[in-house]
Amino acid sequence: AFDLERPRQSVEADLRPPNASAVAMVGRAAAHRSGKTWTLDWDGRRHAVALATKNDEETITVDVAKGDRSNTRTFVAFVNGWRPRGAAKEAYEAHTKRAHDGNAEELRLFFEVGADESRPGLVHCTLPTRVRAPTGKGTHLD
Repeated sequence: AFDLERPRQSVEADLRPPNASAVAMVGRAAAHRSGKTWTLDWDGRRHAVALATKNDEETITVDVAKGDRSNTRTFVAFVNGWRPRGAAKEAYEAHTKRAHDGNAEELRLFFEVGADESRPGLVHCTLPTRVRAPTGKGTHLD
């Protein structure tokens, strides 16, 4: 998890390069809005995030370059749009203290291609929910 309110261990630890999945998620949103590759320069490393979309599938490529070395990691997101009704709409309104505008929401299943299966999976929800979802290791729901 990425908690900006508390340091990981120290200020120096917070200045370490961010996790590739965090860069992929932030870069995906920026690349989606701009329509082009998003870059982040951090501690001598250049992170370049590219987004390719086909139907309800997104492929997010993160290339991290430092000097003459680079490492590319690929993430995939499956996206499903839905309109909250009933209990979901009530939970949204209770949490945000405002009426839902009726617009569609998205559920995004996000994971790294070829991730080590021993890494734990994470479930990230935009709103507090009590939804139970079976996820594999290295999987994010957003």
